[in-house]
Amino acid sequence: MCGYTNEMSGKNTATKNAFISLFSFAQNAFMIRLSEITAKEIIPGFEAKFIHTPSMTLSYWDVKKGSVLPNHKHVHEQVTQVEEGEFELTVGGETKVYTKGMVAVIPSWVEHSGVALTDCKIFDVFSPVREDYKAM
Repeated sequence: MCGYTNEMSGKNTATKNAFISLFSFAQNAFMIRLSEITAKEIIPGFEAKFIHTPSMTLSYWDVKKGSVLPNHKHVHEQVTQVEEGEFELTVGGETKVYTKGMVAVIPSWVEHSGVALTDCKIFDVFSPVREDYKAM
């Protein structure tokens, strides 16, 4: 799944997944190569690579033009940054078009939805950990 600069280099994917999930950040930092994480399609048109720490989930999304994020809400606080493309995001009933460098802060339990107006790259941070994504 990931490449590490420490003793995890060369280990199999299951071992690396377990290491990310259980690693204590008080010990040592480690490097992750996103290019070595397998992307997972979560909903049609939304593929993500995940990194899970003890307190948060980082999500690196590739979203295809026209893909729809259905209206939903969750316990997690979410910070969303558009890195490429245009993404129309509705948060708490307010709709805005987000482009490169724009950030949305979505509080816990606030409904949100969206649609990719172009192909997009989006970076999300969730806290607490997205256990549903972690289990995939």
